Amino acid sequence: RKPLPIVCMEDGTVAQTADEAKARWRRHYAAMEGGTEVTPYELWQEDMWTRPSPPNSFDLKAVPTLTELERQLRASRPSKAMGYDCIPPELLHYSPHLLARHTWPLFFKQTLLAQECLQHKGGRLVSAYKRRGDIRDPSNHRALLVSSSLGKAFHNTYRRRVMHQVRSMATPLQVTAHS
Repeated sequence: RKPLPIVCMEDGTVAQTADEAKARWRRHYAAMEGGTEVTPYELWQEDMWTRPSPPNSFDLKAVPTLTELERQLRASRPSKAMGYDCIPPELLHYSPHLLARHTWPLFFKQTLLAQECLQHKGGRLVSAYKRRGDIRDPSNHRALLVSSSLGKAFHNTYRRRVMHQVRSMATPLQVTAHS
């Protein structure tokens, strides 16, 4: 792993230890993103309490097909960063026919239970220097959220399936990024 860059504390002094630097970056991004620091266990507990109960009845025609999943895996953009699952988007892009068959049971289970895997939620926050100003100042960095490539493909499969319904409910005066 790369060491954390030198960072100035709120009072202008340089962080002396890696823990101080890490705490400073966390405070900076928490203020910027409006978030709080949580442990993986706390995230898991919150996920367990907020999960909806599985639907009593389900129309299997509503489940996206293996072909739809394969199409979204193929649409993964190579040369993007991989998330915590360590699955590179190149693997999804160049061998979707093989990967779709292996990930289909997980995808199908998520669809039937209406629950997303915890590994596909959120992502890893990465600091990127803007190439202007003092590199030690956290305000000269921007936050990038690196998410799971497989999770993105799952999300896109669901989104593509339901977007026509969302568009049909929109009024003429609603302005969105969709045509």
